[in-house]
Amino acid sequence: MRTRLKFLSAGVLAVALTGCATQPREYWHDFTSNKIVSEVAENDAALVFFRDASGPEKQAVNININGEYLTSLQPNGFSQVTTCAMPQRIGAFLTGTDNDYLRKENQGSFYQLPNAQVSYFRVSVGENGQAVVTPVDEETARAEINTRKYQSNTLPRVEKKNTCVDRTQPRTYTLDASALFQFDKFSANNVLPKGLQEIQAVARDIREYPVRIRAIEIVGHTDPQGSVAYNQKLSAERARTVGNMLVQLGVPANLIQARSVGKSQPVVTGCAEKHKGNREAINACNQPNRRVEIKLYAQQ
Repeated sequence: MRTRLKFLSAGVLAVALTGCATQPREYWHDFTSNKIVSEVAENDAALVFFRDASGPEKQAVNININGEYLTSLQPNGFSQVTTCAMPQRIGAFLTGTDNDYLRKENQGSFYQLPNAQVSYFRVSVGENGQAVVTPVDEETARAEINTRKYQSNTLPRVEKKNTCVDRTQPRTYTLDASALFQFDKFSANNVLPKGLQEIQAVARDIREYPVRIRAIEIVGHTDPQGSVAYNQKLSAERARTVGNMLVQLGVPANLIQARSVGKSQPVVTGCAEKHKGNREAINACNQPNRRVEIKLYAQQ
C-alpha cells in the first residue's frame, strides 16, 4: 500500500513514502502542457526558464528574481514570468544545498531584458553542485523546451510591481546603525553579525550593478542625544568603517566618499518631548535616526 503525504514549503514538495521505505524522497507533480506565451506588452519583458537533464534527478533548482522566489524546476521542466523591461537580478540554487537564506536571496547576476520580447534562460547544474543560469537564443530554447512540460507545482512570490524599479538611477541603502554596530561603537571589530550580512549584500549589489557607478557616498547619522561634537565623530567613524569594509569586499576605493552629518538630519523628531523621562522609549523612538546611508550615483 502506498501513502502520500503533502507538505507545503518554499518548494511546495510532495513527499511519497512506500510501505518499506525508511527515508522520504522528493516526489514532484503538477506539470501541465502550457505553451509559451510569446505576445509581450510594451514596457514588459517575458522570462522563460527551462532546466536541462543535468544534476540530481530528485533535487529541484529554485529560481529567484531580485531575491523573490519564482519556481522550483525539476529536470525537463520550464516556467515563465512577466516583469518590467528593466534590469533584473536572476539567481538559482539547488534545494537543500545550504541554509544561508540571506545569501540565496541576494545572489545572482543582473540581466538587461529587451522590451516587449521573450528572453530564454537554460538552467543547469554543474559538477560542483552549483546551479547555473545561461541566456540562450529563441531557436535553441524552443527546440529544447518542445520536449518539456510547464511546472505549476509552486506558488511564485515574484510581484511584477517589484520588478519595475529603475536600477539605472541613483539608489540609496539605509542601514540601521543599531543592527550594524554594538552600542556606541564604530570599529570593524564591533560590527554585529546582521550588520556584516547587510554590508556584504550591499557590496554584492554594487559589484553587480547593471550600469557604471561614478560615485558612492556613505553618510553617517546619529540620534539627537549627546553633544554635536561627539555625534559628529561617532557617525564619521561609522561611515568610514562601512566604506573600508566595502573596499575589502571588492568595491573600488576610488568611488567611495565617507562623510558625517551627526545629528543634523533626523528623520524622526521630538522623541525626548514625547517620552519625557522614559529613556527606553526615547531610544526606541530615535532608532530610525541612527543610520548609515549608502548612496549610489550612476554615470549619465
